[in-house]
Amino acid sequence: MSEEYFFERNAYLEKRIPEMEQKLAASNAPLQKKMTYQYSLFRETYQHLLIRYSLGDDFLKLDVYFGRILSALEKYRNIAVEVAKPGQYTFPKFSELEDYVVSMWLISLAIALNVDETKFIRLINCIGNIGKDALFERLVATRVKSRPIASTLVFPEIYQSLYEAIDATEPERSKLVCQFLTGWYENMKPTYWYDCHKGPEGGGFFGYWALEVAGVVKAFDIDDSAFCDFAHYPGFN
Repeated sequence: MSEEYFFERNAYLEKRIPEMEQKLAASNAPLQKKMTYQYSLFRETYQHLLIRYSLGDDFLKLDVYFGRILSALEKYRNIAVEVAKPGQYTFPKFSELEDYVVSMWLISLAIALNVDETKFIRLINCIGNIGKDALFERLVATRVKSRPIASTLVFPEIYQSLYEAIDATEPERSKLVCQFLTGWYENMKPTYWYDCHKGPEGGGFFGYWALEVAGVVKAFDIDDSAFCDFAHYPGFN
């Protein structure tokens, strides 16, 4: 998409997100309806951060946008828990690729931005899924030592190479990350944003960024010189 598209999309979100927040704060709508609207707001917040990154913002300045994402996620969780029957709140579902990927994006952003301990704990409390995925838990364990160790990946067919890169040595480490990045976009086909740039007026496109790689690179001090020019790699270092 053109630079003009990203500027227009950013202007839209700069206006849209506060409007959504104000509408929700004043709403007396049924909880189910508020829950749906709050989830839409949550999506808009992380898309806005990625729009800003796609426009070329300095990565460390994105911490402000991360705070808004976290707040929107917490509010969604609070409403959804109230709507759900006891013990049946299930977002995010790691068994759903889309939920898993967004969770990986958020934990990777938190690590790459070096958010404070309070924000990090708030985030993992929202995501839950304790001990369900080995890659996610390895990332969390770089900041929180009390989590259980997981031994399997939820999506090994997609994430095995990135996971193996954590414990590999060079040059195998870089080869494994390159392998992951090479197949990353096509592996994201089940997500709602896959090929969204082909939709009317850009389809809400916000950039195709493999944020999970940035999280692994930052957390495990991986040299990214071999893959820093890959199209979907967000070079946050």
